[in-house]
Amino acid sequence: MALRYDVVEIISFVGIILVLMSPTMQGFELEGSRESYAKFPRWDPCQNGSLSVEFRSTKENGVLLYQDDGGYMDFFEVKLIKGHLRLRWNLGDRAMMLTSISDNLVDDQWHKMEIKRNGSVTSLIIDKTMEVSKRAHSGQDLNFGNTSSNSAVYIGGVPLDYMTRLRELALPSIVFESKFSGYVRNIYYSDCGRPTKKMSMIDSRGVRTSESNHCYNHKCINGGRCINTNNGSKCDCRATGYEGEFCEIGKPFAKLTIHKGMHFFLFFNIAI
Repeated sequence: MALRYDVVEIISFVGIILVLMSPTMQGFELEGSRESYAKFPRWDPCQNGSLSVEFRSTKENGVLLYQDDGGYMDFFEVKLIKGHLRLRWNLGDRAMMLTSISDNLVDDQWHKMEIKRNGSVTSLIIDKTMEVSKRAHSGQDLNFGNTSSNSAVYIGGVPLDYMTRLRELALPSIVFESKFSGYVRNIYYSDCGRPTKKMSMIDSRGVRTSESNHCYNHKCINGGRCINTNNGSKCDCRATGYEGEFCEIGKPFAKLTIHKGMHFFLFFNIAI
């Protein structure tokens, strides 16, 4: 009888460990396509707030987080650049920037990123141990937008329909940036120094919550990139000269005749 209980306890313990090791535990995966994003409630940083996100990726470049004041001037942008995190922000009339001093963060391991404000000092903290800070210039406005106009917090990039609403962005170039591809979980805010609380997603596109790997035996060809979705896999053909479900169809050439006997063939392959 004792042996039976020991076996049950071991099985239960192993099950707990496997759940804790699951890469999508209480999180989600962003496919990194031009349409993908996850929308969360607005963050009110004031002068003593904080925001933290855990992420896991193997892609060196991509926007991890963005929020602005509704198109006026202020913004926060966190972006992966060659495997390092860069925090760029604007308060009032002067943009500032911090870059992580950590090793490569796209090692397919979980990392925690935190933005913390303390009066005139803004800090970027990685994995609770590596911190870089910068103090605002004397006389600089320390407040971030206002609660009536500030945008939502976007994880992985902003919605594609901002392409037609660039005036609503304080940093319009954000719509042309590469999207974050990887896993995200445990998004916490402290609004204006109040106790931290976990936030819930309110809208998304190109987000996968299923743990199934539909790209295990994908059929994308000609350099097409397989993207996991909740409903199966799909092929991203933007960086190729092909189209179709599996990037199997060559894109047609555009033929332009200038005058008799002279033909020019043009090939357009623009990826946005």
